[in-house]
Amino acid sequence: MRELGQIDSKHCKITVFQHNHKYLIKFETRDYEQTYRIREGGNANSMADIKRIVSEDFVIAVMGRFKQMNSDFVAALTGAKDEDEDEFDVIL
Repeated sequence: MRELGQIDSKHCKITVFQHNHKYLIKFETRDYEQTYRIREGGNANSMADIKRIVSEDFVIAVMGRFKQMNSDFVAALTGAKDEDEDEFDVIL
């Protein structure tokens, strides 16, 4: 895997890699990460193409997913249940 560079963002760290004829765009915050894969060719042939794809709107959407990831994780840690979650009978 080869690192091609980083994309500046005030929201998170964005690193672009190239591996097996794919570009990997890795978004990182302090606690979480998301990776998107794009095949070389078609929409992406260079770092310039990747920078065009990673628009401000896309980064904002990614940040929204980070917030949802955090909510899901906090709920898992605190044992909060979804209202629609089925309860199972206790078998002794």
